[in-house]
Amino acid sequence: MKFYDLESKECSQKEWFIVHDSMKRFITQGRVKNLYVSTVFLGIEHSLGAGKLNIFETMVFDDLGSEIKFFRYDTIEEARKGHEKVVEDIREGVEELPYLRIF
Repeated sequence: MKFYDLESKECSQKEWFIVHDSMKRFITQGRVKNLYVSTVFLGIEHSLGAGKLNIFETMVFDDLGSEIKFFRYDTIEEARKGHEKVVEDIREGVEELPYLRIF
């Protein structure tokens, strides 16, 4: 298992834990219409060897707190842009977000 810091650089488990256990892991979050959108730092590679790091994640939740969709990113910049895109699409009434995985 590989651990990463907020700059997408490999780090020790101890260094990862310090960041992950702090408020720094919350990149951005908020309510849009009847949905909650949250983007966080995972810091552990989630690509299962597919070549991407997938260490940041945006999740969309309904009013009951059920996960609806998610998308993963390699860098904090991609995560921020991805979060903005999801929020924009929800505000514009895009019913299906095809670039997101559906549970």
